[in-house]
Amino acid sequence: MIYRAELLEQYTNELTEKARQGAAEELLTMMAHDLLNYLTPLKGRIDLLERRAHREKQVSYVQELETVKQTLERLNRLVSSLLDVARLKKGIFSLDLQSVDLVDLLEELVAIWRTDLHPIQVQAPEELIIMADRDRIQQVLENLLSNATTYADAFAPIQVLIAKVERGDTSWATVTISNQGPDIPPDLFRSLFHPFVKGVHSRGLGLGLSLAERIARAHQGTLTVSTGPERTIHFTLYLPLVQTEGPPAKTGA
Repeated sequence: MIYRAELLEQYTNELTEKARQGAAEELLTMMAHDLLNYLTPLKGRIDLLERRAHREKQVSYVQELETVKQTLERLNRLVSSLLDVARLKKGIFSLDLQSVDLVDLLEELVAIWRTDLHPIQVQAPEELIIMADRDRIQQVLENLLSNATTYADAFAPIQVLIAKVERGDTSWATVTISNQGPDIPPDLFRSLFHPFVKGVHSRGLGLGLSLAERIARAHQGTLTVSTGPERTIHFTLYLPLVQTEGPPAKTGA
């Protein structure tokens, strides 16, 4: 009886948490749509002011407007992430599949994220071609690199390993990004890919890893996390080199 009561309490708590999460997603999606309606004309107005500042050679205004545009772009990405979460959940997420060299893409991104404080070491073949939505896979990789550089110990190299592996009858392209840093608490580890779940030091809404994992699944792949010795965290992205049978990838949004 005690065991059944505990199971019932656990089940009730899980249902309550799912209901809260669903309500939060619905509310934030509605807010994202409203924000988008304001951001579009705001960007147009800023572009107009920037052109005028260039024409009148107002250098200081041009610099200030560039900063405003960068802030607006970050807000735009946040709104897009909120809308993507809703689209993925409803199965109306759109993919534009094309041939992508995973090695070239990662080298471009690593050059941006590599710093003296966070050196990044890459081990990869000369090329590894996949069929994928380049922008969406870039979104996943940027999130993983951002996560690694945010939590990595200073001056401890971040490792990026790109490889081709066989799992069952399918060939997979894998990207493993590893860093040494704070341990992930067990309760957070279990829900790391849930939306709005974030660590103590996170500055975002907790959408990045959830969105990355859902984009991986939309490509019929997976995103996993594991721990290793010396406080090492590994995030591994698996993408099929040969598309498996399934519904069309491009469904419209």
